[in-house]
Amino acid sequence: MGDHHDNYDVETNLCMQAEKLPFGPLGIFVQPKIETTGDLPSNIVATLLDYRDNNKGITEVTNTLEKWRLSAKQELASKAVE
Repeated sequence: MGDHHDNYDVETNLCMQAEKLPFGPLGIFVQPKIETTGDLPSNIVATLLDYRDNNKGITEVTNTLEKWRLSAKQELASKAVE
């Protein structure tokens, strides 16, 4: 039965492959190109890089992120008062 049901022409096979694997058969191994939008403070980026390089622990990262979150919240509150 495989000879009858699985014998598609090349174009049909390529179309089915493109549907199932839109980035090609090795697409899952390709590194995505990601661009960030918006500006992150340099201390946040530095902290994350230090964490990646094992120079800082997760506690320091979360403390830095919490300070950043709270400072942004205070900026919004002060703008609302103006």
